[in-house]
Amino acid sequence: MPSPPPTLVRPRPEFLEDFETRAAGLRAALTELLASVDADPSAPQDVSRRFGINRTMAWKVCRTVTSQDTCEVVQHLLGDSGVRILVAAFEAEGAPPAVAAAVHAAVDAFDHMVAEHAGSRAGLELMLTSMLPERVDPARLESSHELAFQGNSAVHGVQTRTRFGAQVVAPNAEQPDRVDVAMVTGHAGFRRLRPVTGWQLSNSRVWGDGVRPHHEPLDANLAPGDVPLLRQFCSGDLPAITERAEGATRYHELGPGPVGNTAAFDVVFGWLDRSLAPIYGDAADDVAEHGLVQDTPAETLHFDLLLHHALPVETVPRFCLVNLAQGRPQPPHSQATSAQLPWNTKVQSLGRPPSLAAPGFAGYGDVIAHACERMGHGLDGFRAYRVTLRYPPVPSLVTLYYPLAQRS
Repeated sequence: MPSPPPTLVRPRPEFLEDFETRAAGLRAALTELLASVDADPSAPQDVSRRFGINRTMAWKVCRTVTSQDTCEVVQHLLGDSGVRILVAAFEAEGAPPAVAAAVHAAVDAFDHMVAEHAGSRAGLELMLTSMLPERVDPARLESSHELAFQGNSAVHGVQTRTRFGAQVVAPNAEQPDRVDVAMVTGHAGFRRLRPVTGWQLSNSRVWGDGVRPHHEPLDANLAPGDVPLLRQFCSGDLPAITERAEGATRYHELGPGPVGNTAAFDVVFGWLDRSLAPIYGDAADDVAEHGLVQDTPAETLHFDLLLHHALPVETVPRFCLVNLAQGRPQPPHSQATSAQLPWNTKVQSLGRPPSLAAPGFAGYGDVIAHACERMGHGLDGFRAYRVTLRYPPVPSLVTLYYPLAQRS
């Protein structure tokens, strides 16, 4: 007997392709519905009055029709009862039955796509927020990040108003083909929500060319091995802070103390690593990376990179955000694309000399000027760059990087 013909199975479409197709189809059906009765989508108030529907419904359907991005369809989509009310109102004013049926069919196709890929419209919004943050309404995106901040704060029992960090990079005086790097890091408005101890307020880990540096506190009155606090810039009732070393990493950990706003404090750490890394790269794709570990729930994070004018850096540093939830990937982090998190932010130039005011932390500029002075330089010799993140994810590594120049 001859073999039966093979059964042709239609492959399931990829999520984004299916979403774009169904969302565009729904927008087209609604556009045709309005056009069939000469309704003007640029005048939602007129649509509301003419068809006897409430202004919110009219505004949503008009925004869906006029939107240039299919992601907006999700933000303004009516529920099932709303679609029925809308279509019935338009049919009463003369919309052809075939056009009305096309709207219902487009909504059904869209909802089928949602059920298959996301389970619910809320799940669809979550997927789009994760996959396409640059196309999601910024207010909605920030709201999802704020919810994560609140949840992480409740789980971990700590939070901070501002997580800050800066790295200051300049040529080494004795070895001009290598750089000194000063690190300033800390929290403004750190508070406990329950009696947490042992929380890591900062940590340092050296990447680069394999040299384990000798950390030198930025406070000249401290000895190597002391907790590198800059006490003159700390405020509030600062608790005991201890240092713990584990391999190449040094952790600065929180001691016992009270909870709530009355016990909130600002804490600043600073250290200097001399002759830390080479100025020039060995290969054409060598990069210099500067990072700030973000492992405390924070309302705002800003990370600054100050580069001395004598360094052969010709480009604006680039930004990437590395996920640390699965462990820290091997450097260079900028090339670990599978570990990078999507985050829509820009690198801001702060000029030369840099303007270093930081919202939420008065006196931040004085801290950085102190670091520059400790390195033997004036602040006016540096140009600076900043990234700012609202409700940054934890745990993550905020990274600024640039290509290393080749030795001529």
